[in-house]
Amino acid sequence: MVTIESIKPKGKHFFTLTFEDGSTHVCHTDTVLKYGLLQKKPLDDATFKAFKRDDAYYTLMHHALNHLAKKDHSRRGLTRKLYEKSDATALIHQVCDTLEARGYLNDQKVLTRTIKEAAEFDDKGPRHWRDKLISEGFDAHDVDDALTLYDATAQETTARELIDRTIHKFAQTPLRKKRQKVQETLYRKGFDVSALEGLINEKLSNVGSDDTVKLHTRLHALKQQYNMQDVAHRQKLIQKLMREGYHYGDIVRALKG
Repeated sequence: MVTIESIKPKGKHFFTLTFEDGSTHVCHTDTVLKYGLLQKKPLDDATFKAFKRDDAYYTLMHHALNHLAKKDHSRRGLTRKLYEKSDATALIHQVCDTLEARGYLNDQKVLTRTIKEAAEFDDKGPRHWRDKLISEGFDAHDVDDALTLYDATAQETTARELIDRTIHKFAQTPLRKKRQKVQETLYRKGFDVSALEGLINEKLSNVGSDDTVKLHTRLHALKQQYNMQDVAHRQKLIQKLMREGYHYGDIVRALKG
């Protein structure tokens, strides 16, 4: 027989039970109510064993609902989270089964909603979302199926906005550097750069190029920092300008001019 000496609230959802032998146990409110423990009634050994099993379930369910309240999870992703709290595999699967039955855990619905919202409101591309969702525990085949919902028009609109912002940000750089930065931005955001080359070319062709003027202006500013009679200094200057995006041939011609 197990006798409860005291029961005290611990936060909003738990109680601390102190037993006759001085040991304590933190249990979920649902467990306390199910077993009528507010009256501190004694528990026989069989009931106490059932009490501990049920409390483990209610506590895991509490943690699971907390995770789902913060963000959507795949079943596999939620399972990983629950393993941080317990190593009881059967109990974790029981919690997930219950959540699925109640409609709180549904991989297909989460994938569909996430992809549709991403296409409409996010500036990340399909590859980003594929990698992210798979890392969160969603099945790769299910993710690929859901990505068919990623509207091509929405994807192009987002890519256009990213290209425009990048071109504006690097307005003072050579055309080749602009292209590199645009490609880097699109890749980093999860877009297929090769599929967007036509759009990139279109956008850059509208910018025009005054690279020759920029090169001469930049060269005039940098000449004061380098000894142009020294071969090593000239080579360093050329390397610097190339890193900035200017072509080697254009730099050499400008130095001769």
